[in-house]
Amino acid sequence: MKDSPPDATSKDPPALARSFVSALLKARSPAARNNLLGTGTALPSADPAPAFEAWLESVVESRIRGQFQRSKEEGLTVALRHLFAASGEPMQLTRLTAEAGVTRLTVTKLVDSLASARVIHVNKAFHGGHARELTQFHYPYLLDSGLVSAARASLGLGPPTHAVLWEHAAVAALLVLRPQPLHYWFERKGARIPCVCPAEGGRVHAFVLGTGAAAFDPEPFRAFRVLHPMGSNFFLVPENSGPEAREAFELPVRVITPAGLAAL
Repeated sequence: MKDSPPDATSKDPPALARSFVSALLKARSPAARNNLLGTGTALPSADPAPAFEAWLESVVESRIRGQFQRSKEEGLTVALRHLFAASGEPMQLTRLTAEAGVTRLTVTKLVDSLASARVIHVNKAFHGGHARELTQFHYPYLLDSGLVSAARASLGLGPPTHAVLWEHAAVAALLVLRPQPLHYWFERKGARIPCVCPAEGGRVHAFVLGTGAAAFDPEPFRAFRVLHPMGSNFFLVPENSGPEAREAFELPVRVITPAGLAAL
């Protein structure tokens, strides 16, 4: 894991994401992986808020200021805070617009700027044309796990759980190791696939994320494949000491780790 804090000198979020994935791949034991996922990027003190505030200001200074009118800076700062608070959670641009008090176009430009700068990745909905699929949400992910912890602390939220950090790490791993379009899928009855990758020939690969074998749930795979039958199914976990294949209502599911993901 990268030792430097997420301050104004941290100019390359993709490098931070890659360093996290690299450390994750090198951590062979479950204990080492759990420790890695639990700590995030090392921060200079027990209180990560000052480092996060400095990093936030650096983002505004280097990526945002100059692209927007000065009169909108206060609203943009509000939007940034709400956007980072929503990291790993469903987010609606309309609600973000209302909270920030700026236009939808401004918020869209802000999100696109942060995505282009690789500060965040925004998982947008995969829609195959079925009425049962929900599309109004986005899932933003900060691309460094340390920033997830720092942002939550600065915003007065509780520390991220192991599952929250793992979902961020898994998204980073998919972006780095599988450079394909990445979306999410949500069905009206509640089934969710956190990461789906459209491929050639109408295939769509589905990735369900879990912190261990006990977290395996076959229902999302079943619901997804009713509407999109072609593609491979993966259950992505930090460490696997059990079988490499599972079944979800007779659908084959491959259990993989980030190391297995790199070998696909």
